[in-house]
Amino acid sequence: MISRMKATAIHTQLTFIAILASTIGFAPSLWAGPVVQPPAEQYNFYLFGFGGANWLEDADGSFNGTSVDLNSDTGWTGGAGFGWRSDFLGGTRAEIEGAYRSNQLDEARFDGLSIGLGDGDNAEINSTSIMLNLVKEFPLFNGGLVAYAGGGAGWSSVQARVNFAGDDFEDSSEVFIWQVIAGLELPITPRFGLYTEYRLTPFTDFTWQADTAIGDVDLGFDQLYNHGVVGGFRFYF
Repeated sequence: MISRMKATAIHTQLTFIAILASTIGFAPSLWAGPVVQPPAEQYNFYLFGFGGANWLEDADGSFNGTSVDLNSDTGWTGGAGFGWRSDFLGGTRAEIEGAYRSNQLDEARFDGLSIGLGDGDNAEINSTSIMLNLVKEFPLFNGGLVAYAGGGAGWSSVQARVNFAGDDFEDSSEVFIWQVIAGLELPITPRFGLYTEYRLTPFTDFTWQADTAIGDVDLGFDQLYNHGVVGGFRFYF
């Protein structure tokens, strides 16, 4: 009888020790907190969309041989695309995107003489673009937030529309463009993330021409810089 009680006590002690050991072994994982994995680590393909504000830097160009400076208001931009992610170099993305940008002009200076737009006047610069982007990821906070940076290159149709003093001017120019991208993505679920990013997009060497009531118009720029701040989503599959 006594030996049976001893055996039972020893068994109880061993069971307690086993439970204690397993608890101690499991504790570090509890202290570390949940690990949020970036969505793209489970899925390689994704769709994305974005929208936000954009600004044109004051642009220096020529108007029928005369120097001209253009000032614009804050505009808007939006776009969508398709991407593929690889674990190469710790996370690399390749994307194709289409985007649209629109900016209203509020002032033009010809050889330093400022001309503002009056009631009924309208002037805007719009662009439609197709870009190929390559982006490098930098996971932060154990994957709970993903920083990224990269760039792209592609084609854009840049359109000028002007209605000034009852005269209309409209033309478009096809140009090469490139861009620099930097942003942050917040994974919400393994298949969905929200992001915000900054974009710098220069438009290079373009000219608009039109036949108006004041004669032939030739308006050209060597470089036009567009800055954008957008927010968007990515859906992974």
